[in-house]
This record gives sequence, structure tokens and C-alpha cells, in this order.
Amino acid sequence: MKTNLLSVNNIFTALIGISFASFAAATGAQPLKVFVLAGQSNMVGVRSEITALPENLKTENPDILFFDGQTWAPMKPGNTEAKGFGPEISFARKIHDAWKEPVGIIKHSKGGSMLASNWSPRSTKENLLAELLARVKAAQAAREIEIVGVLWMQGESDAVNEKRAALYANNLDLLIERFRSEFNNPALLFLCARVNPPEDRYPTAAIVRKAQEECTYAHYRLIDCDDLEKVGDNLHYNTRGIIELGNRFADAALKPKIAATP
Repeated sequence: MKTNLLSVNNIFTALIGISFASFAAATGAQPLKVFVLAGQSNMVGVRSEITALPENLKTENPDILFFDGQTWAPMKPGNTEAKGFGPEISFARKIHDAWKEPVGIIKHSKGGSMLASNWSPRSTKENLLAELLARVKAAQAAREIEIVGVLWMQGESDAVNEKRAALYANNLDLLIERFRSEFNNPALLFLCARVNPPEDRYPTAAIVRKAQEECTYAHYRLIDCDDLEKVGDNLHYNTRGIIELGNRFADAALKPKIAATP
């Protein structure tokens, strides 16, 4: 009889456990893993065309979520920017396919923005960094999330003059430190796409590229963009270029972390 009672108790306990697990899953008790995307026009994806997207990237996936500033919803081309799409479309799909679990995207980017001013933690001008951090807080209020990485596609505007370019290395360090402090994660993954604007119009591009290449922070990874396809201005990536940029961000994010001092 004791054996039977134990069996009943075990079954009851198991059912309770399953019920709680189901409730946790239904209520989103597990934090949603989220990547934060920031930068300027190539992060926006200003020259992308939704009509040129492969069909598998046009469809919504309920496990790939985008925060629009107010609510979380399934991500799709056209709801991440006023029109078109950025690298988040292919990036999030590849991450989800690898992880087999929900993934979230928070994005804030603006064409022509500068690290020296708009993204600087010390700037008092229009501060896109402050706006992005406010968006993250709103996303955290909407549901429980875990920020697992930052994607950075920016630098062309700082490559226009020597003063801004010379400050890029220090400003990049400050940006990484600010993100890690705000998100309370000294080992936060930071993925930086190396810019490659035409040097005839961006004469100090080499200085910015060098700063991006020589950043020595742990868990910092550089994305090579030199062979990505562009439109006729030789500055902005076309649809295929944006898709490949997202894939390269994902490949870098999926590499295992190497233990190091942040």
C-alpha cells in the first residue's frame, strides 16, 4: 500500500511540476534572449528592398520578436524600419535556427549619425544612445529579457574629418563600457562591423577602420564587410549586402566565448 501511495504522490508531484513548467512557458517566465542593434544608415538598411528578399526571410516567425518602442511582436520586414529592413532580418533568423529558442531584437539607428556626438555617452546633443537605452528599459518593462549582445554598424560619419576620426578609438571604448555597465554584464558580447566607405569622400576612413580593428576588449568581435555588395554610391549595401551582413553578425555571435578579463 505504501508503494501505491508513493506512486500516487510521485505522479501528483510530476503533474504539479509539469503544470508549473507549462505556466512558466505560457507566461514568458524564461527571459527572452535579446540582441541590441545600433548604428547609422547601413544598420538602418536604407537601400534594401523588401521585394528582393528570399521568401524564407519574408515570413513571420512567432519565436523571433521585435520591440517597436511599445510592444513586442513577431518581426517582419517593414516593421523594423519605416520601409525596407536591416541586417536584423537574416541575423535573427540564423540565430533562431541555431539556438532553437525564441530571440528578440531591439534596434535604434539613424543615417548620418556620429559616434563623436549622437552615440557618445558624454554628448549633450541629440543623443541616440540615451534614446536606445530608454527603449531597452521600455522593452524590459514589457517582459523579462536578457541582453546577450550588441551589434554595431557605424563609423562612416566619423570618417569625414580627422578630428572625429582621431577620437573614434576612445569613443568606441566608452560606448562598449557604457553598454556593459547599463546591462550589468562586463562580458557582454559586442559585434562591430568594420566600415569601408569610399576614401575619396571619407578621407580619414583608415583611422576609423584601424580603431575598430585594434579594439582589445574581451568578447569584442570584428565583422569584415569589405566584400559586401553595394549600390551605385559605393557606400550603402544593397539587399544582398544587408542580408550577408546579418549572416556575418550571426556567425560571429555563434562563436563560443573565450574566457578573458573584460
